[in-house]
Amino acid sequence: IIWVSRAIVGLLFIFSGFIKANDPLGFSYKLEEYFEKFAAIFNASGLGLLAYPMEWLAHIALPMAILIVVAEMILGVLTLTGTYMKKVSLYLLVMIVFFTFLTFVSWYFEIVKTCGCFGEVIPLTPFQSFLKDLVLLVLILVLFVFRKSFVSFFSSTGDKIAFWGSAVVAFMFTWFCYQHLPIMD
Repeated sequence: IIWVSRAIVGLLFIFSGFIKANDPLGFSYKLEEYFEKFAAIFNASGLGLLAYPMEWLAHIALPMAILIVVAEMILGVLTLTGTYMKKVSLYLLVMIVFFTFLTFVSWYFEIVKTCGCFGEVIPLTPFQSFLKDLVLLVLILVLFVFRKSFVSFFSSTGDKIAFWGSAVVAFMFTWFCYQHLPIMD
């Protein structure tokens, strides 16, 4: 179950990151939509203090989108290779808890109609996205619980190369797509 969890999580994070990295501007629009809707809900319910951070986050949606997609691809590669799994499993857990909460709120309160998890390649409803995130949460919890038992495929130097290599490739691909429009439409 550990290997299955590792393969599914790693490949899904790489795939999801790659799809969104292909159009980081489009993903930033989706993030901006989430933040603006949350700000409007907070303002309407008298929680203006919580609306301010959402409005601020809407203004930095593009750098946040780039950071998220690069992180997803890096975490996917490191999960597959077993590199730095103590830290990687924690980062995966934090990300999936955040996204599970976001997709739950989006589904339950009908905030947005599509989640943007896989761009427009695989359009998911908020409910489908929430279910996907629940499954991923279970798989990532397996990785987190057994994080100390992972052995990297590489030496210490190889781990550094895996991290920095995936970071550079992920960032360069994302930046290229941002500068030159999506490679695949």
